[in-house]
Amino acid sequence: MTINKKEIFRIIITSLSLVFAVIYYYIFQQPLESLSFESPYNYISSFVIPDTYLYLSVIDDHDPISSIFNSVVKNTIGPSLIWYVANGSWLIVIIINAIFLYWSCYYIFRLCELYNVNSELPILLIAMNPVTIFYMIGALKEIPTMLFILGFFYYIIKEKTIKWLVFSLLLIIFRYQLLIPLVIFIIMYFTNKNGMYKKSLYLIVLLCLAFPLINSLNVLSNSATEIFREEQLSNIGSTLGASIEHIRSNIYILSAIAIGIRILQSILEPLFYPFQYPLFMVDGVIGIYPLFSFLSFVLTSYFIFKFIYLLPINLRAKQATKNKQAIFALAFLFLIPVAGFSFIHHRYIYPIIPIIIIAVTVHKKQTQLNKYKISPLNVYRES
Repeated sequence: MTINKKEIFRIIITSLSLVFAVIYYYIFQQPLESLSFESPYNYISSFVIPDTYLYLSVIDDHDPISSIFNSVVKNTIGPSLIWYVANGSWLIVIIINAIFLYWSCYYIFRLCELYNVNSELPILLIAMNPVTIFYMIGALKEIPTMLFILGFFYYIIKEKTIKWLVFSLLLIIFRYQLLIPLVIFIIMYFTNKNGMYKKSLYLIVLLCLAFPLINSLNVLSNSATEIFREEQLSNIGSTLGASIEHIRSNIYILSAIAIGIRILQSILEPLFYPFQYPLFMVDGVIGIYPLFSFLSFVLTSYFIFKFIYLLPINLRAKQATKNKQAIFALAFLFLIPVAGFSFIHHRYIYPIIPIIIIAVTVHKKQTQLNKYKISPLNVYRES
């Protein structure tokens, strides 16, 4: 079996990420292994995403499998299983995350190959992204979710039903909130009627306009978000977040605007870290996550905002191919629930960033090709 240059590139990039993550672990080994979910939040988040301690704490040594699947805390099954497989070892978890990252890069390459665009930049922006190193520390949802989205999308385009079903199941295990967006996307993709993507976009907007009705049915609620919602609604008028939460949950029509603002807040969160934490200092220590998250925003913000600008253009365009519309639709359907209906965390949109980068890259290349085809010189040459 021969290994081509692109595979060597992926192996090298992923190995570098693994090395950086291991170095990071040994630098902060003492606080990482001594902290718990009950430790001060700001202090924990200086070294690691605090949720990883929660995922570890739900495991009962006497009956680990049952405790994981019967946990009252939502969205813990996937990360808790990683902790269980790793037997609580931070180093083994890092290696597992590195494997997830390698296969994420593999599917980025495969998708770029399908769309006939270069894969080096998307792979570099993900694998060497500072927050990727940070997310490799401890069992979390970000990197596995990214892998399963990429695999799902690749196999649904290739029409390999069993494989995309498996990836969609794995995705739901890590983020059950994505079930509805997945179902909508699958219906859109396989129905493929004229204007289906545009109509689906209108449907999502309509649901956002009527969100207070959906909210009253409690179909999207869970214990954590309910507590957050109660705290926010009790502070109406005292904070911007509380006011937005109130509008989103109670006022028809304006709820869509509030959801849009919430998505924008999630996207822009890292931009405010230098003001919130001067010199990125958090409680007297360097805030690694605010620093890494800000650097990640600098690296990827162009693609995120370009995607938002291009979204309506590509979903409405009659000349856009099915697969081009599909990549824009998938990213859009992901952003709505994770950025519009959840906590304000930029890391929630991390798993869909490779899809966003590929979508923008595909549009840019096709635009350049179209300009080349219609230029007077080329028309003369082809005639």
